Amino acid sequence: MKKFTALAAIFGLVFIMTSCSKPEEVVVSQYFQAMLHNDSDSMSSMAVTPKNLEYDSYKIISVSEPQVIEFQLPAMVQEMEALKKERQQQLNAVRDMQDEIDELEFEMGETRRRSRKAQLQKDIEEKKAAMEAETDKFRQLVARMGKLKNDTEFEREMVKLSTGVKQSPEIYTGETIKSQVTTHVVFKDGSEEDYVFELVKYELKVEDRILPNRLIILSILSKTEIDSTQAAEVEEAAAEEVEEVSDEAPAQEADAPEVE
Repeated sequence: MKKFTALAAIFGLVFIMTSCSKPEEVVVSQYFQAMLHNDSDSMSSMAVTPKNLEYDSYKIISVSEPQVIEFQLPAMVQEMEALKKERQQQLNAVRDMQDEIDELEFEMGETRRRSRKAQLQKDIEEKKAAMEAETDKFRQLVARMGKLKNDTEFEREMVKLSTGVKQSPEIYTGETIKSQVTTHVVFKDGSEEDYVFELVKYELKVEDRILPNRLIILSILSKTEIDSTQAAEVEEAAAEEVEEVSDEAPAQEADAPEVE
């Protein structure tokens, strides 16, 4: 009887602790249990990019306030449609300019007047420079579409993992909720490191009803990795700013008034 009472007390304590925990804490704790038992299937089902930390112990330090934003997939799909139209218009503009260049080159081959040939050559060079600028705009549109396509496919996959919705998730409205859980991990070799788990879930709505959903671990990064990434981004931004200033400098000098 005493043994049964003790077991009941233990299970009751576990239930109370779990009930008091935030959902993010529960998910991260479950992931640590999966790592402890080297359960790769569970880790793969819980995390986008599973990471197995051979730890001795861990402690949850903090859970951030959830960041709530409007579900972005419908807007991403609309943006893709708009970019497709813009890309076609830009392609048509480049083709029209190429036709104009072809006509000028044909005329230059037919004319015998040197002055006219010189004028046509100048016109062709100007048209080619203008066409190159328009072609560059086309390339930029294609690059934007490629990135947006990848982002959209990733978002669809995240929605499927979180809600189970596979078909046309862009028809739904709702919210995307992200949060971070910071943990302190002690490894088996005695070393220690803080790790940040980024989590996301999608609360999609049908009328006023929210579809069933679950938290997915987007990333698992050490504080060292995060600091390194942030430092690299700062350096890249600084390099781009220097490059922009260098590109603008000649133009500013050219626009300066002449000193008599």
